[in-house]
Amino acid sequence: MKIPLRIREIIEALNVLEHNSLIGRPVNNDKRELGSGVARWLCGLYRYAAGIDTVFVLAVRSQREAGYAERGGQRP
Repeated sequence: MKIPLRIREIIEALNVLEHNSLIGRPVNNDKRELGSGVARWLCGLYRYAAGIDTVFVLAVRSQREAGYAERGGQRP
């Protein structure tokens, strides 16, 4: 089964968390936000549980959905 291009881009963007779990910018309640360099339209919200060395992806959406379009495409 062929995986659609957009899904592959999302997976590639999130794979960076495997070796760089704290790369995302901190947001409230121990969550972090990852803006993808592979697919600039991607914004991922995740939590890293250091005790079990695991990343939990909580949400994936486009930066437009995340509200960046209203700020002229600029990240907060």
